[in-house]
Amino acid sequence: MESNRFSQYPQRDIDYFQWRIEVPYIYNRTQKLFNLIFQDRPKAVLEVGCGEGITLYHINPIKYVGIDNSLVRLRAASIQFKDRTFIQGDGTSLPIGSEKFDLVFCMGTLHHLSGPGAFLMIQEMGRVCKKGGWVAIIEPNVFNFFSFLLALLRKPERGIFRSKPKVFLKYFRQLGMGYEIKLTYDGIFSAIDLLRFFFKKKKFIKAPWFNRLCERIEDISNKIIPERFWAIMVILGRKE
Repeated sequence: MESNRFSQYPQRDIDYFQWRIEVPYIYNRTQKLFNLIFQDRPKAVLEVGCGEGITLYHINPIKYVGIDNSLVRLRAASIQFKDRTFIQGDGTSLPIGSEKFDLVFCMGTLHHLSGPGAFLMIQEMGRVCKKGGWVAIIEPNVFNFFSFLLALLRKPERGIFRSKPKVFLKYFRQLGMGYEIKLTYDGIFSAIDLLRFFFKKKKFIKAPWFNRLCERIEDISNKIIPERFWAIMVILGRKE
């Protein structure tokens, strides 16, 4: 990917985008997360907080719409994915009509909002989701050691301290989706940011052997450590 594809896009964000795609362990781990929420092969998908559209390297629905409040990131997304629709908007007040999508999801967005803001966003996601469709959130789990460490090390990630399964489950149930909630935990590492924090400039991080090593360590850890302490929680609520 060439940097000039990101017009007026901060270099640090270009580097982060490329890093998430080019490091095999990070790419494969993210793909596993999307496999969890795309099991029903939804045709119409809305992503709230789409950023630069990196999820489109992992999914390919018939219809995709991405919403973000950053015009700079949306421009970067539209340059890369010209056949997709991107809209600037606020996740707590989506500029979309009701019941338009089979799946509405967000990834790593809600913990950056206050409690009331997170509830409003999930409520809006439910509004634009079709009956029988799914609302899915992918968030770090504060009870995981590495997620907790990330929140301590990086000020922008302090919202992870509020990122608890029972909090999001409460929101889903208040919105009438509790009876179909599926809570899944994935992996022991909060790998994306921590690996970048410690190994950003290390060339070996892209090597196949490093990818195999990380996967092996995670496989062993997942067999030893209870799921409630895993790094990422995926919550899916079905709209009645």
